[in-house]
Amino acid sequence: MEENLEREKKVRSDVEKARRKVETDLKMTQETVEELENLKRDLEDRGRKLVKLGLFHIRGHSMTESAGVIKVHRSILK
Repeated sequence: MEENLEREKKVRSDVEKARRKVETDLKMTQETVEELENLKRDLEDRGRKLVKLGLFHIRGHSMTESAGVIKVHRSILK
């Protein structure tokens, strides 16, 4: 009878240790997921900014080329 009680105590103790470990692992995983989501948002924001800058650069380059073509065209017409 006493052996059964000791075994039950040990099993309960083992279960409690396992529960605490799982809870700790879950908390760490949730924190990691949160960090990764923040990084993802940051990278997406940076990507959007780079795309905007790239489009402005392309638009500016295109306008510069157009202005050059117009100058050449005007000089030919004169």
